[in-house]
Amino acid sequence: MRELACLQTQRHKIAVNSDAHSIYHLGQFDTVLPMLREIHFPEELVVNASRENLITVLKEHQKPVADLLEGSKEE
Repeated sequence: MRELACLQTQRHKIAVNSDAHSIYHLGQFDTVLPMLREIHFPEELVVNASRENLITVLKEHQKPVADLLEGSKEE
């Protein structure tokens, strides 16, 4: 957890995943989300916390897919 706090202090962005080895565990963040909350890790530093965060990072890295995502609507 010290590493997460260090990343937060230096304003580094992270992405979280479930590291699932089965389709039944995809998207389960039961372990990491409480840790992030405990150290008050800013949501804006979590790349995949929201669609907007993801698009922002893609644009920062000049990825053409950012424009496609920005133009599409979520159903």
